[in-house]
Amino acid sequence: MLTRPLAYKGPNDHLSQLFPLPTLYSGMHLLLNEMLMDWQYLKEEQLVQGVFLFADRLIKTRLAWPLDIADEKNICDCAKSSGEDICSHLAALAIESKVHNDRLPPPLKQNENFSSEWQYLSDWISKQQFDPFPNMARHRVIYLLDGEPGNIYVTIHKAYLTQQNEYVRKAELDLSIINNDKLPKFVSLTDQQILNDMQFAIAKSGDIKQITLTEQADSTDSEYLNRYLFQTSENHHTLSRIVASGRCFWRSCHRHALAWHTSYVNDEDWWPISNTLYLDRAGSRVVNYLPISSIQKQQHQLFSCYQPETTPVKPRLTISTKQIGLPWHKQTLHELDIAEISFEVSNQAFSLQDLMIWYQISTEASNRTSTPDDTSTPRDTSTPGDTTAPNDALPEKVAGLLHQLDWVPSIQAGFEQPISQNFDISCRYLDDNLAHWFPLLRGLNLEGWQICFSPEFRLNRRKVDDWYSHVSAKDSTALFSTDDWFEVEVGVKVDGESVNLLPYIVDALRKGQLNFSTEKETITIALDGQKNIEISQARVKSIVDILLELAEQKPLSANQKLRLPVSQLVRIKMLETKMEQAAEWGAQELERKAKVLAQSNGIATVTIPTNVHAQLRDYQQRGVDWLQFLANEGLSGILADDMGLGKTLQTLTHIQLEKNSGRMQGPCVVVAPTSLLGNWQAEAAKFTPELSIINWAGNQRHRLIEKLADVDLIITSYGLLLRDAEKLNQVGIHLLVLDEAQAIKNSRSKITRIAFEMSSKHRLCLTGTPLENHLGELWSLFHFLMPGLLGDQAQFKRLFQIPIEKENDWQRQQQLSQRIAPFMLRRTKNKVAADLPAKSEIAEFIELSESQTDLYETVRMSMLEEVQKAITQNTKGGNQLLIGNALLRLRQICCHPGLVEFGRELTEPENSSKMIWLQTTLPELIQSGRKVLIFSSFTSMLDIIAQQLEQMDIRYLMLTGQSRHRSELVSQFQNGDTPVFLISLKAGGAGLNLTSADTVIHFDPWWNPAAEDQASDRTHRIGQDKPVFIYKLITKGTVEERIYLMQKHKSQLAKDLYQQNELAQSLSKPDWEALLAPLGDS
Repeated sequence: MLTRPLAYKGPNDHLSQLFPLPTLYSGMHLLLNEMLMDWQYLKEEQLVQGVFLFADRLIKTRLAWPLDIADEKNICDCAKSSGEDICSHLAALAIESKVHNDRLPPPLKQNENFSSEWQYLSDWISKQQFDPFPNMARHRVIYLLDGEPGNIYVTIHKAYLTQQNEYVRKAELDLSIINNDKLPKFVSLTDQQILNDMQFAIAKSGDIKQITLTEQADSTDSEYLNRYLFQTSENHHTLSRIVASGRCFWRSCHRHALAWHTSYVNDEDWWPISNTLYLDRAGSRVVNYLPISSIQKQQHQLFSCYQPETTPVKPRLTISTKQIGLPWHKQTLHELDIAEISFEVSNQAFSLQDLMIWYQISTEASNRTSTPDDTSTPRDTSTPGDTTAPNDALPEKVAGLLHQLDWVPSIQAGFEQPISQNFDISCRYLDDNLAHWFPLLRGLNLEGWQICFSPEFRLNRRKVDDWYSHVSAKDSTALFSTDDWFEVEVGVKVDGESVNLLPYIVDALRKGQLNFSTEKETITIALDGQKNIEISQARVKSIVDILLELAEQKPLSANQKLRLPVSQLVRIKMLETKMEQAAEWGAQELERKAKVLAQSNGIATVTIPTNVHAQLRDYQQRGVDWLQFLANEGLSGILADDMGLGKTLQTLTHIQLEKNSGRMQGPCVVVAPTSLLGNWQAEAAKFTPELSIINWAGNQRHRLIEKLADVDLIITSYGLLLRDAEKLNQVGIHLLVLDEAQAIKNSRSKITRIAFEMSSKHRLCLTGTPLENHLGELWSLFHFLMPGLLGDQAQFKRLFQIPIEKENDWQRQQQLSQRIAPFMLRRTKNKVAADLPAKSEIAEFIELSESQTDLYETVRMSMLEEVQKAITQNTKGGNQLLIGNALLRLRQICCHPGLVEFGRELTEPENSSKMIWLQTTLPELIQSGRKVLIFSSFTSMLDIIAQQLEQMDIRYLMLTGQSRHRSELVSQFQNGDTPVFLISLKAGGAGLNLTSADTVIHFDPWWNPAAEDQASDRTHRIGQDKPVFIYKLITKGTVEERIYLMQKHKSQLAKDLYQQNELAQSLSKPDWEALLAPLGDS
């Protein structure tokens, strides 16, 4: 007869319906600590009574039975039970009574087909599998191993499971399936873990052919597109999970699924997979060969010599609460009450898994001894009843003890592999109705089991709410460099000791154990020393939201603190606000600087000196105040005012103030587009004539090299900065100013890298468009100004760019706006220049001419076919150059068919609907006294327009990148009566003052709306006294209309960054398909 399982009645008389769970837990401790001295069941009186030892005296307790909490018979002498109060003694008495009175009888028939407890346990273990698939779901992921000895690889497939439980292989799967927002239902948690493991191994080195999992084949020499080779033991865990899925096969899914087997005896017929992994084809096994260690030998000896008559086996059951996170599921956290089982013999503790390993060692050793002539074929199918098997008394005893737990579900049967793999095969899961298990635990205790509740158990947790944050710096006496840093520590005080929580939060984030989407008030942190504390989830969320870097791979310094640049001290003030608690500052200078940054909108007003010959407007005064504030605090920033609001004047005033104060120990350097050098020189001579200036330009500039260090202001171009950066770096630059700073928006360009390497005490960017296309441009500007403010580029992409642009993360967008707010000052004309005349934008949607339509569709269909072919052949995004060329041709046709090779003969104006519009509209505008700017991104289009203007006898000027004497052209238009100025968007979109014009025509839309806005603002700027009309010519239903819609999205992204409005959706993968859509599709 086998040992009977322990079980009790329920859940109709569930204890939790009658007692609070903490009270039951306290009662359970009374029983485990042997405080119950006597128990009696008085059947006729329908009550139970007990005597407890309490504070050195005996306490009598009575309880109605069957249980009725409202019954007057319920009495305890501890004086804690009065009225409706229920004490722990009554709860203990209820648990004890259920054990004695409600124990279920053994089954009438008990598995007679098992000859031993070990055989029964082995059968039980084989059935502990969790099926994650619904009954009707028939698709699965399967894994096929293939190859030759030493070159074994795996391929991944979708398969169909037939009614006969046989797999039919379907399509091959790529690892990228795991990146889909919504996974197919047949991809289980186990599959997700496997695919993530493999993806991580590939990403770890960046080269798929040099990593542990290596892509070995291509479509030319294999039926499989993706093969992954296991080369070293580092990826044993991945292969073991693949095999443990039960869906891994050798070469064909029509064979038996492979099993995982650990062996301590090698076999020459096995095929090597990697260092210690082998394929046993005959046994359908993947074998992990482990030589027996000396410790294992000693332990094996101990258990082989076990004597049941003289050596007791002490079973132990430890109740704990485990939090299991799935790193690839950031919002998934499983909190489980677990019963962990262990045993002890002669002071040697072991688990069931240990026993199975040692038993296997003994079995294989005995098999090898019994077959001396054939040691290459180990036999491992022995049971304790075999005559050649090792001492089976201990396994038999352990199996019998485990049989008592049959009513308790195992972890293996209740959860998928990513969760169950964290536990021993014998571990049991206690479901949420914890009170239901107390009688069982007490019953086991009476049977000889030691019952322990670990400090990790949820009812042992301590709620802690004594928070602190501490800020320190390497040198708090001199925080005036953007290279300076500080460190922050955030934690709680437990038993009077400060506990830094940052490493625990980092670990929980890495393991995916923090789920802020739940409504839980607290989260649990397992401290070192097995202390578990409960802390406010809202507080932890605030910390993670403000200190975003905690989610990075290795965010903390060696002393487990978060190190940040001084420019980010304002985040500590934000942390103080969120935590509603002042930080502990390591030095007063740290706190002062943080307060100054947090209150940058209340900075002091400076007096404009008399040697600045200008009357500043109010907003210009505030801009100078802000620039002086940055200089005083050793910081840098972006003056991002709208075009035409006087950024040059504000900067020159700032430079003059720096000179007057005596702080300027070296020259200031202004780097600007070549077209603006003359403007800077003229403005400086006009507004700050006392500044000594060198215009570092021209072939003769090197004659001035000896004077560079002695002047106040050096003006040069980006092109010359590329050539002369080393010379300029030697003069000890006080302030380095980048005008039209979007020139360094591409962080990989040569000019940007040169700018990053320049040496200066202070830095300043001037641009009306700090963000034109994507957030990476903003990172480039701030990396020039204050490296570290936005992290490195990869970190910025992870923390901000991808969440904002791709995932519409509004909260992350707010966090970025808050981080850069103290260092970027932006004012728009409609806010600060109310006296500026109105600006009206008019989108003219024009139908293509008949010849344009035919040519457009012909080219579109041809290019679409080429692009689709390129995309098919290149899985990494297709040929972007080909796509760009296709869009370029379509844009040119929209302007004029004569711009493309196939339309050269279509030169007449009536072949271009835009030219027809221009022929009709332009004379009317000129007759009404308007002066017109016409912008195009195609200089060849400007040539065609110029020819047409000559035929219409309309005078014009033209400015392109090839034009010389730009200033003369501008002056001629400003002061003369020429009515039309043709300008290429790239050459004349910035730095020109054309306020004599009052009409702008954008002949073709450009991808970047900021570039168009800059061009329009050549006329809509301070000095303009007439309303400005801006016409945008858009051919209806074409690529131009789609560009126009994309412009709106980009404009919204920039607007949201400044104004913290909700983000518009950013560009997505099928954009090129939309751009190449047929005419009229939207």
